[in-house]
Amino acid sequence: MEESDLLKDIDNLQERLKCLKLVDQQAQQPSSLANEIRTALKNIAAYCFQINSTTKTLTPKIHAILKSPLLQIQSDQGRLLEGDISNVLTYLKLVSEISPPAQPIGVGTLEDTFWNEIIEPVCTDILDFLNVTVFKRCLSFLSTAKTIQNQNGEADVSTLGTGFAFHQQLGILQKGVRVLLVYLKRATMNLNEDTEKKLTRSLNEILKVMCRLMNPNGKGDSCDFDIGLDIRCNIGIATCHSIMYIQFPDISRIQSFFKCMFSAVPTSKSELLSDVENDVLDTVTLDVNRLALAFGMLNTWLEHEPDKELFFDIGRNVLEIEHGVKEAVNLGSSRVLEIWTCKLSNHHTIPLEVVTTVAVLFPQLEFFCYMYMPGHIDAVKNCCRNILSALTAIYDRLDEGNIPAPENKSQDGWITGFLRTVLGKPVHIRWLALSCIAKKTHKSLKVLELEPDLPETLFGAQRTFKTAANDTYVALMGYHFQTTSEAVWGKTWVEPLFATQLSISNESSWPQKRSIISIILNSEKLRLPQIQVMIIPLLKRVLEIMNRQQDNSMSLKNDKESLDKVPEASLLAAETIKMAYELKITIDPKELNLSCVADTSEDSFRGLVPRPVLHNWLWSENPQIRLAGLALLVETKKTSEVLTHHDFESLKIFFKYNLLSQNPAFRQQFMSYFKKLVRRLRDGESVAKRKKETEVVRQYEDFLKWLWNFFTEDEGLFYGANFGRRCQALECLSELTEHFSSFESFGITRESDNSKYLRWLTDSYEHNKIQAMEVIVRMPIKEFENDEFCKKLFRQALSLCKSVKPPDSVTGRYLMVLLMRKQKDKDCNYTAMNLLEAVYQEMERIYQQIEATSLTKVSSESPLYGCVRCIRMVLECSNEFKQKVNSGKYRSYVEKLLKLCFKIDDALFPVLGSAAPEGFLPKQTESSDKNKHIRSLASQMLLVCAWRTMKEISLLMSDMCSLFIMEGELAAISELRKDGTEPTPSAHYLLTFEQVFNIGDHLLYLLKNLVHRGVFEQVFVGFKIIANRLWKSSNHKLSNLPEKWLQDAMDQEHISAKSITRRSAGLPFIFQALLSAESDNEAFLHKGLFRDASFSAAIMPFVPHGLKMAFRGLKSMDWTERNSGLMLYGAVMRRSFGPKLNLMNAPTFFRKFPQMYDFLLEELDTCIQTIKQIKPTVLTCDFTFHLLLLLSSFTSSGRVEDTHFKLAEFIPRITKCGESDDMEVRKLAAKALIPFLVSPEEKRDLAMKVLNRIQTEANLTQNHLHGLLFQFLTIASQFPKEDTQACRTANAKIVTAFLNYISLQPVAHSFKAPTIYETVMEIFATLHGFRCTTKGTLNKAVELIEKSYFKRFGSIKNRNFVPGLPVSDTRIARAALEIKIDELENEQLFELSYTYLRDPARYSVYVQEFFELCQQCPKLMSAFSNKVSDEALVVIEAVLESYMERASSLFNKFPGTQLELGYLQFMGKIPPSIFENSYSENDGVLVKALIQRLFQVCEENESTTLHVKSEALMVLGRILFSTSVPSSDENKTRLCDTLVQWSTSGADDDMRYAVAETFPCIPFQNMTNFSALDQSKIWCSLFLLAQDDESYLRQIINRKLSGSDSPCCDRKSLELLTKLYSEQFLLTNPIEGLLLLIGLLVREDFEVEAKAADDETEDRLFDKSEMNMYFEHETLAKTFKLEMKSRGSILFAKLKPYLDTELSDRQISFYNVVSNNPNNIVEGVASCVKTTLTIRKILSLEMKPIVNEYDDCDKENECSSLLVNNNDMVKSSIQQFLTEFLKLVDQS
Repeated sequence: MEESDLLKDIDNLQERLKCLKLVDQQAQQPSSLANEIRTALKNIAAYCFQINSTTKTLTPKIHAILKSPLLQIQSDQGRLLEGDISNVLTYLKLVSEISPPAQPIGVGTLEDTFWNEIIEPVCTDILDFLNVTVFKRCLSFLSTAKTIQNQNGEADVSTLGTGFAFHQQLGILQKGVRVLLVYLKRATMNLNEDTEKKLTRSLNEILKVMCRLMNPNGKGDSCDFDIGLDIRCNIGIATCHSIMYIQFPDISRIQSFFKCMFSAVPTSKSELLSDVENDVLDTVTLDVNRLALAFGMLNTWLEHEPDKELFFDIGRNVLEIEHGVKEAVNLGSSRVLEIWTCKLSNHHTIPLEVVTTVAVLFPQLEFFCYMYMPGHIDAVKNCCRNILSALTAIYDRLDEGNIPAPENKSQDGWITGFLRTVLGKPVHIRWLALSCIAKKTHKSLKVLELEPDLPETLFGAQRTFKTAANDTYVALMGYHFQTTSEAVWGKTWVEPLFATQLSISNESSWPQKRSIISIILNSEKLRLPQIQVMIIPLLKRVLEIMNRQQDNSMSLKNDKESLDKVPEASLLAAETIKMAYELKITIDPKELNLSCVADTSEDSFRGLVPRPVLHNWLWSENPQIRLAGLALLVETKKTSEVLTHHDFESLKIFFKYNLLSQNPAFRQQFMSYFKKLVRRLRDGESVAKRKKETEVVRQYEDFLKWLWNFFTEDEGLFYGANFGRRCQALECLSELTEHFSSFESFGITRESDNSKYLRWLTDSYEHNKIQAMEVIVRMPIKEFENDEFCKKLFRQALSLCKSVKPPDSVTGRYLMVLLMRKQKDKDCNYTAMNLLEAVYQEMERIYQQIEATSLTKVSSESPLYGCVRCIRMVLECSNEFKQKVNSGKYRSYVEKLLKLCFKIDDALFPVLGSAAPEGFLPKQTESSDKNKHIRSLASQMLLVCAWRTMKEISLLMSDMCSLFIMEGELAAISELRKDGTEPTPSAHYLLTFEQVFNIGDHLLYLLKNLVHRGVFEQVFVGFKIIANRLWKSSNHKLSNLPEKWLQDAMDQEHISAKSITRRSAGLPFIFQALLSAESDNEAFLHKGLFRDASFSAAIMPFVPHGLKMAFRGLKSMDWTERNSGLMLYGAVMRRSFGPKLNLMNAPTFFRKFPQMYDFLLEELDTCIQTIKQIKPTVLTCDFTFHLLLLLSSFTSSGRVEDTHFKLAEFIPRITKCGESDDMEVRKLAAKALIPFLVSPEEKRDLAMKVLNRIQTEANLTQNHLHGLLFQFLTIASQFPKEDTQACRTANAKIVTAFLNYISLQPVAHSFKAPTIYETVMEIFATLHGFRCTTKGTLNKAVELIEKSYFKRFGSIKNRNFVPGLPVSDTRIARAALEIKIDELENEQLFELSYTYLRDPARYSVYVQEFFELCQQCPKLMSAFSNKVSDEALVVIEAVLESYMERASSLFNKFPGTQLELGYLQFMGKIPPSIFENSYSENDGVLVKALIQRLFQVCEENESTTLHVKSEALMVLGRILFSTSVPSSDENKTRLCDTLVQWSTSGADDDMRYAVAETFPCIPFQNMTNFSALDQSKIWCSLFLLAQDDESYLRQIINRKLSGSDSPCCDRKSLELLTKLYSEQFLLTNPIEGLLLLIGLLVREDFEVEAKAADDETEDRLFDKSEMNMYFEHETLAKTFKLEMKSRGSILFAKLKPYLDTELSDRQISFYNVVSNNPNNIVEGVASCVKTTLTIRKILSLEMKPIVNEYDDCDKENECSSLLVNNNDMVKSSIQQFLTEFLKLVDQS
């Protein structure tokens, strides 16, 4: 660049600087002018650096540029704005940014030409500008604020301090100090001994102002205004720079001044120091200023001068500062200590001598971190973590330097002592501190010596500390890998990673473990070489886990929920493999020691997983594991990645075993992966075609054809498929056809017979119809080109729309829309308008029938709702009404349609507007019908028709209003005039204003007068849509209608005539619809509005008013007002606190609603006054209850400081509410105390106060005593239970005090109510959990209370008639037993149990609770189930004897009691060998009697509960199946009959569960002691339960069949069951096996269908006509086919000799039971010989006529196949399989 060019740029730049606007005030960003100035200045600097000097011509020009903004702003001082100052500061910052990098003082630097010749000459002017225009101006403003405070009080200061002007001044001050720092650093950097210090005067002036800003009141006084910590710290740095500049080059003077600043705070001015230096020392008296100056020294002087004395003084002074609740002091201290510690940890610049000198401060530093690390200020927490990390490095250095640790640390060194201290801290400190240590040094591995279980413990960290726990885990895992063997490392770190643990809050640790694995696998990207070496060993362990497939910690339990737990290890393993593949990590399968891949030649999946292992996953029992396997196959970052032949085979396996699922969540995840697969198929096939890879393309085409056949016929939409299968298959087909437009990809052509797929539209579920519609519309169907076919289809659709069965009417409208969509591109008769006209004519004809006959008759023959819904659907799917052509024709149609709808509603209103619509019948019908059943059925039909029709008409009207243009509305944007003139109303409107008004008025009338809730809820939906449409209308006449309707709804005459609080009131819906549709309305205080989610934000300010109104209503004497108040109270509570009433703490609530603080206190005072009345009313107790419920809904407030709302004010008032006579009020008062107790100390103090009141107050009533005891119990349950000495000591003090009170007081005389004893025992149980008493101490107190209780109440015989006594008995017994079980040794426990059992009449409650505790306490139950001792055997024998003794007396009289259930559950847990021992000892008398009793319980009808019966069956199964106890054939047959009877779908869930739990006891390989027929019954139960509707029952059977190590999914398990059945039973008992096979296949579990509306025996007329059953005959037949292929020849040879064998009566009876048809063989075939030929005849008689009827139907009516009965087609396919099977038998 030439000098002349630069001069021109300088001149242009000077002109631009005259109007300096460098900041866009709105965007708060540098303007474009700032960028131009920056570029120009850089050019100037570059030129100066280039020539290394400046010319005489250039220098004045540049000086003028630098000074021009300063001169300009000084001339405008009178009218100066803050924006102008901000612009100049931005300009000065731009000037500073072009300087070369700063270099440290004392280091030789290159000559900075630009600074010396350009900036330094004007630097004095810059500093003067900063001092006068910025700093003094800000000081003046703040001083003015101080003056206002002295004159006007605190209110004005508060406004000023939070105002915009105040913050604007602070922003300018902050910006000015930062600009000053830049120039000070630059000036200090260029200092040398020959430098002429031109800035001294200016810096002295600036220092005076800075001292006033930091300490405006002088020495020792606190600040009247707060300039903020950041500004103070920057001022501290500027002060230190200034002192260094002024005193340079006298280094010793600088050092002594800094030491003087912290070694001793001066009390008077020193003559040896200048005035400015004395002013600086005066500021140190304030803590925040001392921190700011320390911050400055650490960032300036001590940056490169490691002065050990100054380091020590700074650390000591900061740690000695009084740290309280002042956030600024805490934040400043943490920042200073962070920098101080980090500098000490730098071993390159800090000598070890300095570290040793300050080491005495490290314990105080640790205490500071432990104190403030768990605080609520994130900046402080981060600083504390950095301090601990730096301390770790320092301790490591001290250990390496052999510096001995202090005695309070550890004899083993600094790091070990540090770790021991950290492990002793509470959990909220421990994990954060431990992560800081672990990430810093490998010596942290010593923590495993101090806490060996640390890896498992880390997964129990709370959610807040999981990140710290993860960092600790990964760091320690990496250190350990380098120092130990792989086996030890894997056991220590990998096994806990894949085990199942729950955190403290019972949250799964799965996300935490996934994060750890992600860190390890991404270690290369994260540059963690010490972690990277663990990747391959980790993957090896993962694949071993995949091979096991099941988390070993998950065992089969008698808990239905346990079967649904996700095996965490398996899912985590799959996630690990997926992440490894994404990172392109591979492993050689030969390195793996997996038995399943030892002899296989198949490839490994993606170089990681052997195919057999992957296939095991694809049919795993757990759905999440199967989805994880699918994710491995499908997910990839590149969708065009080609799938291999092995991938296609794996996918086929997955689809076969996973298409059927009853879990909607599984189906949703399945579809998400399927969509990814479809995209991969599409993109992969396209890539293969482009590359001309013929073989790959063929594989893709074959797989697509396989998919189509699989979903349509093979496994998807076959006849008899259940809902889950159909739903999944149709969704997959819809996704496939959406991405593959050509059906030839699936082997479907135009010439194919595709009309058969129309049957999909007959599905009973509308979701499936929607999916089927989309597929069929895309599919080429040649029959739609046939006019005759279309006519017949149309007639059938119209007929179905009038069906009495709702699913048929839905099918009709879908057929109608299908016709319209399939022929929309053709000139035909099936346009939307033609279809609508046809449906209208049909509706008109039906209405004429109503007028001619009666509504009841028409409702039973051809209801209207299907036709109305058809019109709605056609309107939704058609675009004709939106094209704005032929508007006149459509307008006339709308007019006549609305008139007809109004007429129909008028005809229906008498039904739905009557007082009792559920039983309404017209008078002429009532008189004509005498039969009550017929009348009931007719009234049901009438009601269904009426409410469905009116609902559809209301929604039709709303659809018309939302879809059609209304009269007077503006034209659409596309129709606006091109010349830009005002738009005109559209001429293509379809609804007139009068019609809109009539629609709204009609719906408003219905909402006011209807009683049927199902109707007016749908009318509300339609009315809300209309209101929303009108609020947004461009026509004012239309937009004013909702307001008019709102006024009509508030009509006083109507409100007075109707009760607005009645159960079925529609009035709230009117307000809700009108107001929720308009967003800017005033909130209306009503239950519906508070509950409406659309008002969630708008309604919150009115919560206080709502609560006050609710409480006023609750205190009313009128029931209707109390009821309304209660409903409003519930709505406001749910809106404020959430559905679980736990979303807000008390301080937050009072800050949001401050007026509620005084209101609630006043209401509490009112409650206390009423409680003190002699006879408080029920209303008083009810109101007090709801007030306390509000207070108890607050969550714990934590560490909240709020001087305005003191929570302590509530505590004494709530405590007094505990004196109420109402027990629930007393309990709720105790619960309401908890949210107002902040710290554990407050809880303990209040508990001691309550206990002192109990001990000292005289004349306590029993209610008051109970209230105080319950408060003590509730507070004590909230005590922390941390395993620390301090916590144990504090808890022990309270426990001791309470036990002393119990032992000293004459409890037998003072406690007079069972509830008090119950509460005392619950207190004992709570205190027992603190583990702070010696063993036996608490047991003595328990025995004392028990003795007193039974002395007072033990003599009462009819205890059930005494209120509260049975509950007290139970709770006292339970609490006593819980304590004794934990306190006593096994021998003492056995002795106590024996005592209870030998006298069950006296200790019946104890016996019952003993059994329940056995179910819940593993320690107790293990004493009776694992390695049973002689003492335990005595107890078990006593249990059996006690049970039989009670059975003969109590249980026969009162069967099914909880006590009997406890006996049976206990017997279900003991080892089966116990029964064998008992049988051998007393000649089997006891066991035989027990068996008969169990049979009696199982066979009882109504007197015994299902739970007791199911437990009895399980015990019976254990005795007869798992032991060698002799039993008669009759007993075995009875048991097998019970199994079959209880396995059917009609049995209760508990009964089927009992059968399922019995099967694990059955030895399938050895059932020779059972007859063939009994065995077949067992197999029958197995097959029925393996296909049960309940998934947990199927899972139990699956585990029995596939083993607990690798249980399979339902379909795979069914295959295993069929195989086992064939091997173990069918080949050895062919005739019984054949009977079972055929009986299962022809079993009549089909859907029930309504034949006619007047069918008196039909109870399911209004159902969906389908039960969503899991059982599928076709699937069972296919499973048998698969088994026949493998062993057919052997089986047929076995069957041949039995073809002519006569069937016995028992066999026939068994067949009838299995086939679920008791008359199958008897009727119609009496003349047949009872052989297997009879079965063939049965098949012919039952099924052949149905098949013939279908085969012989009218072939011309091709669409009639839609009506073919699904059951008939199922029977046809099953018959085909059985016929083929019997043919094969004959041929053999």
